[in-house]
Amino acid sequence: MKQPIQSETETSVPPNYYHPLETHPLYHSHVFHCVKDCTNIVVNLSGSSLPKCNENEKESYSKCMLTLFKPWHLGLHLKNIEESWEATFASHIFTPRQSEIMCNMETKHQC
Repeated sequence: MKQPIQSETETSVPPNYYHPLETHPLYHSHVFHCVKDCTNIVVNLSGSSLPKCNENEKESYSKCMLTLFKPWHLGLHLKNIEESWEATFASHIFTPRQSEIMCNMETKHQC
């Protein structure tokens, strides 16, 4: 995510930058920058650490990875209400690149 737009009334953004839905609370203050998938991108997440892929954090890990890698527009697109995050994660087909990134994230936890 790029820096927030300074003006709450500004709605035009450069190419490859997108606002959330107009109904989203961050519509007037944030934009997303989209880049094409390539091997030369390093993800730099800030804030608290991501959950580990272990039995103690499996549900949180599943929710986090689905949020990062499964396409969604509304939270309801991520999983069925009746299904657990872990079951949804297990049934989702991740791309080889997404699996590689998740593996690298887990490697960082081990270091």
